Amino acid sequence: MTNDNYFIPHLEWESVSFPLTITKIACNESLFGFADNSIVIIERTDNFKLTGEITGTVLYPSNLSKENFIGKGNIIEGKNLTGEDSDGNTIELTNCHLISYHTNSWNQTENGYLFEGNLIADKLTITYKEQEKLGSYKRLDWFVCSKPKAHFWETTIRRSAPEKIKIRKGIDTHTEDEEMKAGVSWTKDYIKVDLAGLNFIIAKVPEKIYGNSLHGLCFEFRDTDGFKMPDEATIKQIKSFISFVLGNKLTHIGYSLISDSYIQKAVCYSVNSESLRLSSKPPMPPVAFNTKYEWGNFPWLVNKMLPEYLNINNQLKLGQAISRYWISKGLAIGVNLPILSNAIEIIVAEYLKLHGEFKTEIIPDEEYLKLIEDEIEKLQSKLLTYPEGQIILNNIKKGNKKSINVKMNAFFKLTGIDIGKEEKTATQLRNKMTHSTRDYSQDEKAYDDLVLTRVYEVLFNRIILKLLGYDAYYTDYSLQNSPLKQISTSAGSQ
Repeated sequence: MTNDNYFIPHLEWESVSFPLTITKIACNESLFGFADNSIVIIERTDNFKLTGEITGTVLYPSNLSKENFIGKGNIIEGKNLTGEDSDGNTIELTNCHLISYHTNSWNQTENGYLFEGNLIADKLTITYKEQEKLGSYKRLDWFVCSKPKAHFWETTIRRSAPEKIKIRKGIDTHTEDEEMKAGVSWTKDYIKVDLAGLNFIIAKVPEKIYGNSLHGLCFEFRDTDGFKMPDEATIKQIKSFISFVLGNKLTHIGYSLISDSYIQKAVCYSVNSESLRLSSKPPMPPVAFNTKYEWGNFPWLVNKMLPEYLNINNQLKLGQAISRYWISKGLAIGVNLPILSNAIEIIVAEYLKLHGEFKTEIIPDEEYLKLIEDEIEKLQSKLLTYPEGQIILNNIKKGNKKSINVKMNAFFKLTGIDIGKEEKTATQLRNKMTHSTRDYSQDEKAYDDLVLTRVYEVLFNRIILKLLGYDAYYTDYSLQNSPLKQISTSAGSQ
């Protein structure tokens, strides 16, 4: 983090001072056997991973490789470590794994064996001592992403020496004198989300804070009058929705708990490299942000669609579908569409189940099996003489089930989404990718599949927007110059 006079570090970004030295180590499993003199030094790498070195003594080195560290599926179970930093604050490392270590019989002391090792952790939590809740309570969730195309209309006031301040104009109480003093900066960098029972702020993190190609966003929740502190599940849903609207995967790197500008707790997450790679990609928002029309206004879109997203997310598993969408964006052309198709299929299956207007069987199971009972009995004696005859029988028994294509058509009809020629071609390409290989030795075929991938991605955007009650214009990334189209118009060339 840069040392800019306008910034109060822990109010602007993740502010833990790395490297962090941890002493008085304790483990949730005695098998580690670390002695009291062991030390862990934790680093936060440039790609937001938590790595560390541990030195000291261990009582029983052989326990480090015992079989009971291995869980189901031969997955090595991580352990939690606790300790203190140099200021006496409580530190917890969650799901730690030793990735290498060194000790031998020549390194024995009266307290055990001298030990050196490297570890990784999923999460770091710092609970600051003697910081009791003093007043207003804030939770600041930090995310990395590429530079948003959205416009942020609300103003933050910052001031440097002699006394640093950070004021959200229109929310925080302040005087006119505080606005006009020398050394004050004004930045339009946040929006207000004002919903029934849920109010919070989405803010851009100052670019000077982190100084790399990534950008930062903050969700600011307050436990005060007019603001409600959401639970973890709701924050996760908000993150998924905002990622979709911005057209850029948000990677959650941690959060801070603040009371009267004093930090109470800091949480840092170790980040997956693939997630960070997706977050660094240029955004492709489903809607073209602009300053002319209401439908292109970022705060208007969030306040209009987020309530419906929170209302139907669990019913239609939208979060799972959006997660599949981001996974598909990280895959190569030729294997990506089956995952993206699965995202749409999740929504289709849950929507048809919820509305109950579509039967998944042409004939009810019980009635169908009774109808073919005599035929099955005759076929068994003939087909079971073949090694894979049971597979044929099973397919016959499921012959009353409607195919995914029939389900998709029913979904589009119920939701009023018109599917165009190229969107249909894209769904067919999904089947080719699933059941055969694609030869991209010819550039033209690779280009065609890339265009159809864009068509499928835009179809996914149209579905989400339609379900959330959006009825204006979307961006068609499958066509040159990415034109705007009315939501009822299909993607691709007409």
